[in-house]
Amino acid sequence: MAGYLSESDFVMVEEGFSTRDLLKELTLGASQATTDEVAAFFVADLGAIVRKHFCFLKCLPRVRPFYAVKCNSSPGVLKVLAQLGLGFSCANKIASVINSALDLYFPEGCGVDIFAELGRYYVTSAFTVAVSIIAKKEVLLDQPGREEENGSTSKTIVYHLDEGVYGIFNSVLFDNICPTPILQKKPSTEQPLYSSSLWGPAVDGCDCVAEGLWLPQLHVGDWLVFDNMGAYTVGMGSPFWGTQACHITYAMSRVAWEALRRQLMAAEQEDDVEGVCKPLSCGWEITDTLCVGPVFTPASIM
Repeated sequence: MAGYLSESDFVMVEEGFSTRDLLKELTLGASQATTDEVAAFFVADLGAIVRKHFCFLKCLPRVRPFYAVKCNSSPGVLKVLAQLGLGFSCANKIASVINSALDLYFPEGCGVDIFAELGRYYVTSAFTVAVSIIAKKEVLLDQPGREEENGSTSKTIVYHLDEGVYGIFNSVLFDNICPTPILQKKPSTEQPLYSSSLWGPAVDGCDCVAEGLWLPQLHVGDWLVFDNMGAYTVGMGSPFWGTQACHITYAMSRVAWEALRRQLMAAEQEDDVEGVCKPLSCGWEITDTLCVGPVFTPASIM
């Protein structure tokens, strides 16, 4: 089995820091850049994909997973999945139902191979995107609302982002998803909240990313973070500003990396490679260990 992934492909996340810290470092660096062009970017936790794989094999040991490349074809994702032994072309919540049905209708030894084509399962939670505010507009409200109850001016704030529904937030249109932003700067409890909405760079009235939000006063250049952005988003840069596809910074905890290396070495020692996707003993043992959030050393990204 070839070693598709190397340490040079990702940021090694060491004990004591989280991928959220990595994201903060990257947004800080982008904010301090001398260029006026501040583009959205992804941070991809490859360790999350490793955890998903071992959990899938533990819940559905008879099913061989194949990855749907169209869901996310970024190089880091393909390399780590290839190293895990996936093929490329079942939700774990119903694993007991699937296993029972397989035992009933397709018992072991019947000559039937079971395959599952997975996409979102592997990559959705592994990707986080950071998007900057490029413009804002305050609109006074005719009717008093929650703002007045909080002692603040009766207004709503419209924020424009450098990405919208025609780019990485296309799930708003096609999957009826309502993205929820995470603020990079935590507001104090004394800060008033305002009715807010997020819009992309298009001006056609349909590029609404999220509305009905209650946010503190934000400013142009502030960053908003969105989790669970790994499915059908990579390579979907906004066409309205002539932007390239968003840059991806890959990261992985040392725990996950060592687990991959152990699986690789064990697989190479196997004389019979027929069950390359079957989890090795070390894989079963680290399933729970890998649920610990990955961490990094700030110096590793300098």
